[in-house]
Amino acid sequence: MSAELHKCPVLASTFHPTGQFAFATGSMDGPVRVWDFRSISKPVYNLVAHRGPVTGLHWAPFSDSVLMSHSTDGSIVIWDLLKASQESQPCDQNANPELVFQHYGHSSPVRDACWCADANDAWTVLGVDDHNTVQIWSPAPKILNDNTDPDLEVPS
Repeated sequence: MSAELHKCPVLASTFHPTGQFAFATGSMDGPVRVWDFRSISKPVYNLVAHRGPVTGLHWAPFSDSVLMSHSTDGSIVIWDLLKASQESQPCDQNANPELVFQHYGHSSPVRDACWCADANDAWTVLGVDDHNTVQIWSPAPKILNDNTDPDLEVPS
């Protein structure tokens, strides 16, 4: 099976850990796309937030719907695909409801990122960039409570 998934080269890809037919891709032009490989004529989700090439994708170990992406623009983005079907608020017509959090703490391209393996720190992320900077962070619980599936466990 082969298909053109993006207009620009794909730089990152990952199979969903539990979704039998799902995979995600990130490309040189910035979008992250989630696909069902039984029908790859169009993406199931088209996630747009990065202003540079996407260099990595990682599914959260604690949720089937949470995906992290990182980019050469210095950002790490957390997405919750369960939020994609929600309507934007009237004051936020251009907002992506599935975008949970954007971390812009890096001053150079992010080359890798990973989720913390400890269930007590599930939302904790480690990111590394071209300046040999390591950042360990997690979104504030208030942000997570406002922007995630209510069934997900959020540390307080």
